[in-house]
Amino acid sequence: MAAEYVLDNIQLNPTDFVLDFGCGKHGGVSKSLLQHVSRIISSDVELDAVNKLNTRFKDQGLISSEAVAVLNSELESKYSDYFDLAVAGLVFHHIEDDQQFAEIQLIYRLLKPGGKLAIIDLQKQEEMNINGIDIDKLNDRVQAAGLDISVSQRWRRVKLPSKKKAYLHVIVATKPA
Repeated sequence: MAAEYVLDNIQLNPTDFVLDFGCGKHGGVSKSLLQHVSRIISSDVELDAVNKLNTRFKDQGLISSEAVAVLNSELESKYSDYFDLAVAGLVFHHIEDDQQFAEIQLIYRLLKPGGKLAIIDLQKQEEMNINGIDIDKLNDRVQAAGLDISVSQRWRRVKLPSKKKAYLHVIVATKPA
């Protein structure tokens, strides 16, 4: 779903370097965007997810200059001011509230000047017991990290595995040039 939003709403260039932040073991965003950009770096906090995704990339014949998965903890030492776009698809609702700002600051440091951050995530709906992101808090954190928000909107209604229906919210922000 995150890749769908990006492909429909954010202009990608064949020379772009993209970060799939919180890729998980499937790397759906990475796989969907790779054919549109120069390079994808997929990151996750779990070593198992990174190893599984690297195996998938290798099995698909992708060379490491096109796609590689790394631990989040390795990102800053290798990729500061590197990415044209960072995509966090269904990630922030998994990050503890008190850690979200630190993760946004990390992404800020990884983006090139003029680079964009796209967050696509579940919107918190207490009345339905849906543990999503608090939109106001996340918008405040994105701005406090130094990013300029151009989009913050409800995007789509989706059915969760629990059969509940939830809304996805999109935030797109740019690192000043």
